[in-house]
Amino acid sequence: MLNNQYQAYRLIDFDAYDTISEDLNILAKSIETDFPLDAHETSQRFERLSGQVKLIAELEMSAARQLRDITRE
Repeated sequence: MLNNQYQAYRLIDFDAYDTISEDLNILAKSIETDFPLDAHETSQRFERLSGQVKLIAELEMSAARQLRDITRE
């Protein structure tokens, strides 16, 4: 939908752009209404996910360093 909205904008098709914008707003409202987590729960999930991503990045960097050290020998 966002690609279609962008194309409508580039083609100066304001009727299509407005229609797509309205559809996106309706979709956003339904997502907000039906989303199963409140703001606090969402924040907690993102914090936990952030910690996991940082751990993965650290492990990847460690593996890359070890591989570099092995290949230099």
